[in-house]
Amino acid sequence: MVLLSQGVPFIHAGQEFFRTKDKDENSYQSSDAINKLDWERYAENIDSVQDIEAVMQLRNSEPLFRLTNYADINQKMKIIKQDENVVAYELKDGDTSYVVAFNANKAEKEIAIPANKYWARIGETTTNLTAETSTVKVGALSTIVLKNGTATFEIEASAGVGGTITPNGKQTYAAGEKPSYTVKADTGYRLQQVLVDGKAVTLSGNMYRFESLAASHKVEAIFEVIPRENKLESLDKITLPVAELMVQPGQSAKEFYLLQKLAARGYYQMEGETEQHDLDITLAVTNLDWEAPKAGTYEGTVQLTSEMRSRAVTTKSVQITLTAAAPAPGGGEVTKPVKPTTPSGPVGGNTTTVPPKKETNISVNKTDENPVKVTPTEALPATGDSNSSLLFFAWSNLYQR
Repeated sequence: MVLLSQGVPFIHAGQEFFRTKDKDENSYQSSDAINKLDWERYAENIDSVQDIEAVMQLRNSEPLFRLTNYADINQKMKIIKQDENVVAYELKDGDTSYVVAFNANKAEKEIAIPANKYWARIGETTTNLTAETSTVKVGALSTIVLKNGTATFEIEASAGVGGTITPNGKQTYAAGEKPSYTVKADTGYRLQQVLVDGKAVTLSGNMYRFESLAASHKVEAIFEVIPRENKLESLDKITLPVAELMVQPGQSAKEFYLLQKLAARGYYQMEGETEQHDLDITLAVTNLDWEAPKAGTYEGTVQLTSEMRSRAVTTKSVQITLTAAAPAPGGGEVTKPVKPTTPSGPVGGNTTTVPPKKETNISVNKTDENPVKVTPTEALPATGDSNSSLLFFAWSNLYQR
């Protein structure tokens, strides 16, 4: 009654959920146990809280409930005389009118009102309001606010971070309509719940449909981040000729080649999903000279790139052994580098490239009449054999001749 009266209303904190101080009439010096707001009591009386909110919304949206001077009140507000324990009045401004009735009796009362077509803005009635009426039934110990004209209701929809609700914002509907709302989660989010007037509701797929509207509502879609797990897969150890690495053009190409050899891969999976989402990875190798790598065993770390670390850092230790052996056929072609046209360097399995041929011969038991040319060891295929074994091969060739 206070909130529907003219003037500035005042209510005690917690009155909307029947706050009590356990009969302490003057609690200014009492403990917090007496003066606290009991939020469990709030939850237990949420229906009353929502009724008060509806009255406040009506008061805030309709100036007829907030007249500021006596002349306006005297002109636009008329008391409707009623029987005992019933108070009723009409607020009217132009074509807009409201009838407000309070029934303090323990039984339903039917009261006389100005003839018009109404709809229940606040409260409920058993009176059929589909046609013009001059009476209305007010329930026991209850309040009703009637508004003239055809009923319209407002639904205010909003979505939290991580998704959308359509339509969004405030929409007006006629009484009896059955509007539907669709929710959609953004990538990396999922729907947590949809609240209608503060209560969780069940959706059909990704849609919520109202039953025949008889009141205004608030709809809120709440989303949550889907937990995700980073994963990193890689071989623990690899061994390869250093020559395969040297032909890669630059550090980036060499890193890429080693990651390929390690079969390294980074990805993440959303909770409850099997789909794998690739993540960029990088390789760090301790003490490796990327410009001129040498044979040896190196410790390395495969990890996610920096921009992915917000999802939680994942690393894996690996061991890379580079040998002086000649590369296998087809080795070192991941990045298809341009090979040098005039490679150089020693032979004997201790180098990365095959040197050019030299114009030298080895002569054994030389005679002027029939000189014998021996294939130089430098021109023989790089097989990984030692110089002594190549020399033995040359001597055998001479002996057969």
